[in-house]
Amino acid sequence: GGGCAAESLEGLRERVACGEAARAPEEGGPVHFLHVPRTGGRTLFHCLLMASTLKERRCPSSYMGELREEGYGGAGFDWDCDLSGSHDDASVLDTGLVTPKARVVMQVRDPVARVLSSYEFAIEVASRSMLKPEKVAETIERAHNNSRAHTWEVYPWSELVPWMQKDLRARSRWVMAEAEAAGVPSDWKDSVRGLIENPYNASVVMPLDEFVRSDIVHRHVHNAASRQLLGAAGDSIHAEEASQFHECYEGLRLQHETGARATGEGGSSGEVGLREMEEEMIRLAKARLEKLYFVTTSENITQSAETMAATLGKDLSKAAASGKVSVGNAFMFCAANAQAKSRSKRTASLGKLKEPAPAGHKPGSHLLRFSKGARKLIHEETLAYIREANRVDGELYEAAKALYASRRAALQKQGKTQSMPRLPKNSNLNINDKMKKWLEKDDRLAELEKAGKFSGWMTPQELKARLADLEGRPQRPVDGSGELR
Repeated sequence: GGGCAAESLEGLRERVACGEAARAPEEGGPVHFLHVPRTGGRTLFHCLLMASTLKERRCPSSYMGELREEGYGGAGFDWDCDLSGSHDDASVLDTGLVTPKARVVMQVRDPVARVLSSYEFAIEVASRSMLKPEKVAETIERAHNNSRAHTWEVYPWSELVPWMQKDLRARSRWVMAEAEAAGVPSDWKDSVRGLIENPYNASVVMPLDEFVRSDIVHRHVHNAASRQLLGAAGDSIHAEEASQFHECYEGLRLQHETGARATGEGGSSGEVGLREMEEEMIRLAKARLEKLYFVTTSENITQSAETMAATLGKDLSKAAASGKVSVGNAFMFCAANAQAKSRSKRTASLGKLKEPAPAGHKPGSHLLRFSKGARKLIHEETLAYIREANRVDGELYEAAKALYASRRAALQKQGKTQSMPRLPKNSNLNINDKMKKWLEKDDRLAELEKAGKFSGWMTPQELKARLADLEGRPQRPVDGSGELR
């Protein structure tokens, strides 16, 4: 009931106040990136902050909870490094695990876009090893040997991905069984005939609507930016307090939802306590946001990087940490390279997720592919639920946009911002031939989707046989589409 709200809020206020009182950021001091998942933060952290910080001055990687390890951070720890960052919430700041001298920066994203991205990414990562889940341990060990963090060990994916993979495997078995029962040829997966028209409501994956309403997503995805900023995330150092806060909030939310369904109206007996908690969370989160050294949003990563560089006193024309190119060129190349690698990995991973072609289509399979175009097919009811479940983050996002716009305008007026250089069109990205092939495939899929051609494709073998059959006959001009009938 609403009685827990007062106690939970009082504890939150005290922790935030104590944490803020202990902080003393210094001009020119170390930088800590409070990285909210699926906000584009990886690009800013790796391509700007790391690129402009000498390797020996970077703090040890901390995306797998290293900040909490004994001897790292805290009283008496000699914080002799200039850059740290992780998905840890602000409890690492409040408890002194990150030096009080650190200048804290953060990136915030529209909560609906962030939730959709979280859904897509959880499915992508889970699908990589869904056919051979026993291989996960091997890939984790390989990542450790290369001094890299593995996604399965990084919060919140350490919670979401195993859950999602279990669901994917169950749905895959069900799809296979249904296909067999319907008399679909056993080799239906071998011939790709098109795209699943609505990937957000497909039989081979958990529907988006089910995802956003699940308990685990309410715990680790909804209002994630606000919870992270307030030190109340699912992996908070204040574990007991954060858990109690979540249980209280969820109890009131469920009470409100149940009451709303029963009455057919927005109000319920749990609404007073729920709205009280949300309004106080909004107030505290906004107040803390204003005290950060810098906050930006995800709308334009290049502009965000320009503004962050100006705020932190980083000259884009000076040599990057590598010593090979300028900071600006290093950022642009790194960002383009990261985007290409991410797209190729996504295409390769989602290529495992197929459904039998619908009745009336040539036997074969349809592929799952997420895209901006496909997002237009998401039901408004689902989007409305996401907005309501992220009401606190929605308010935080609007506040972040205003703060960022004000900071950028001030820096531009002072002539302190620099524009990023243009990346030459003939730039050779650092990707291998296998990745290039996946990028080419994704480009082709995008063209087909844009043209509205969701089905009727030829397989490469069928295309070759067809061309052989046509050899010697009069040919009509082709439009280059190749693999379409």
